[in-house]
Amino acid sequence: MLPLVLAVCAPLLAQSETTPPDGVVRPDEVVPTSADPAEVPPVDPAVVPGAAPLVEAPKASKVEGPSACRPDAVFPDTDWATGEVAHPEALAALEAYLFDPELDWSDEDRPGRRTDGLVIVHGGRLVYERYANGYTAEMPHLAWSMAKTVTALLAGVGVRDGALSPEDSICDHIPGLPAASCGVSLDDLMQFGSGFDWLETYEGSSPTESSVLQMLYGDGRTDMGRFVANHPLRAQPGSLYMYSSGDTNVLAAALDSALREDHGDGWPHALFFDVIGASESVLERDGSDVIVGSSYWWATPRDMARVGLFLREDGCWKGTPHLPEGWVAGMSEVNEPIRRTAYGRSGWDVQGRQLWLNQAVAERGMETRGWPHVPDDAVAALGYWRQSIVVIPSADLVVVRTADDRDRSLDYDRYLSLVLATVGEGPLLDDSAFAPIEWGPQQRAPVPQVKRYDTGLFSLGSGFAAKQACSCTFVLGRDADFCRDWLRVSPDVARFRIDVEDKVVTARALGMGKQVARYVDDERGCRLD
Repeated sequence: MLPLVLAVCAPLLAQSETTPPDGVVRPDEVVPTSADPAEVPPVDPAVVPGAAPLVEAPKASKVEGPSACRPDAVFPDTDWATGEVAHPEALAALEAYLFDPELDWSDEDRPGRRTDGLVIVHGGRLVYERYANGYTAEMPHLAWSMAKTVTALLAGVGVRDGALSPEDSICDHIPGLPAASCGVSLDDLMQFGSGFDWLETYEGSSPTESSVLQMLYGDGRTDMGRFVANHPLRAQPGSLYMYSSGDTNVLAAALDSALREDHGDGWPHALFFDVIGASESVLERDGSDVIVGSSYWWATPRDMARVGLFLREDGCWKGTPHLPEGWVAGMSEVNEPIRRTAYGRSGWDVQGRQLWLNQAVAERGMETRGWPHVPDDAVAALGYWRQSIVVIPSADLVVVRTADDRDRSLDYDRYLSLVLATVGEGPLLDDSAFAPIEWGPQQRAPVPQVKRYDTGLFSLGSGFAAKQACSCTFVLGRDADFCRDWLRVSPDVARFRIDVEDKVVTARALGMGKQVARYVDDERGCRLD
């Protein structure tokens, strides 16, 4: 049973595993514990459950972008302008840290830093690139929760377009929800402050009680946004921070409702990916053909770097602004719910709006930045299995790492310090500088859980195997042996069969819980039936 449990719990988002020995909870790691009801902020008693009326979404005015784009900014065309590393000795240390020549890629336990790709862009120029594990510059990689940052940028494009506003209720764009859910705004979702009863857990916790696994592979897969928005509220919207892939997918559903009519069902490409030259990106969909904005973005590391450069340039691309003025700044500020009450976070986990920050939060007893040797203006999109896009504006730096990490051996502070030294934006520090940070117990409040789900363990396991094997085969383009190894699913527990001609994958767990996933097209990738 263990391989299946690992496979079911492994699937997702931010760059995490279970609670590390130092007690730090990484993005997408939530430890379910019992909570004192007194710690749960109350839901407004004036809000009563019931079916909400269909509400026409208001048409906002077009919002102006930045007053000026940087005139000296360097942008890639089809290819990137290149540069040189400034500090070869630091580069050698960086390569030794990320590309261990003694690493055993066949080890089933996946120990060590398993870097699939590394791209460093300094001053808009590609100064370093390297791949491993059979990957190349032309191959897409699953970004997992880095997709959340892309969804926030898509929201900014929609706001500038006048199709929606951060203050909009989700019921302005998603009809037929319970009345209680109508108190949730799009900005609440951006800040993981919806207040929905949600449990974001992976390895080490019950898969059948995990809200996120049920959303992706179980009860919610046919319409993820509506599935999430029909959860009861555990807290007043805006009063409580809790990392939630569900919040991002409600936001994605609202965006789809607001933008599809004017821009077609390919609106993410038309409004964003094609604009920045990341046209080969794949943003997969749920059963209702809405983007899975929390988790399913595939792109090459170079195209991930384009997204980082778009952030670095405050939403400008080749002299044209594409985001409202202040949008990236708003994404880069510590959000209000996390200053008030925070469930399921610890240590350095600090969020703005769908973006991780390198800032202290005194209100939460956090006096030290998570990456103390990295400038405090660093922001990051982070994904499961340690994917990352890190942007450091003060160093004019964008760095992308794709990976298959299954342990906690990567120290972001050390890794990014080596990158800074490599490009001449920081000193080459001795290993002794990176002592573990002791985080106080006040960092994390416990996570209560009320809702339970219907989909069982075997269906979740086969759903994960079918969906990810389909994407691995037809989006990534790897063979069945690689995909089985990547999924960590034993053939004796969860088997999948690939129909190459029809581009369909069928999976079963211990012969039960049959699930089918199929490839749709080049923009949408695979989806579960």
